[in-house]
Amino acid sequence: MNNLEESFSRFDDKTTHRYFVITHVDSNDDVLVVNRSTYHGLPSEETTCILNPGDHSSVEHTSYIPYKRAKIEKYSLIPSNRLERDVSLDLYERMREGAKMSDFIPYECYRFIMCH
Repeated sequence: MNNLEESFSRFDDKTTHRYFVITHVDSNDDVLVVNRSTYHGLPSEETTCILNPGDHSSVEHTSYIPYKRAKIEKYSLIPSNRLERDVSLDLYERMREGAKMSDFIPYECYRFIMCH
């Protein structure tokens, strides 16, 4: 596949989580990062960006992007051996559009994606 964007795994709270880089690196070495969670249909789960099996190799069941946990991170601090160019352009754009529409994304992350 061509034009793939990046994701990476991180070990948090005794579990490995998949994170997605949804902006390109800016001049300060910053990127916006989101992760995914299993979707259970609860009112507290955001439905701005739903992922289904086949959308990404790590998605085994319906998931969602919890934009309230979006973070701006230093790209150079993400271990390069963890980065994978495995995100389709379609999924990348869906996650970016979801971030722009989310009512839950932290304000600094919203400002960041609107500028990038």
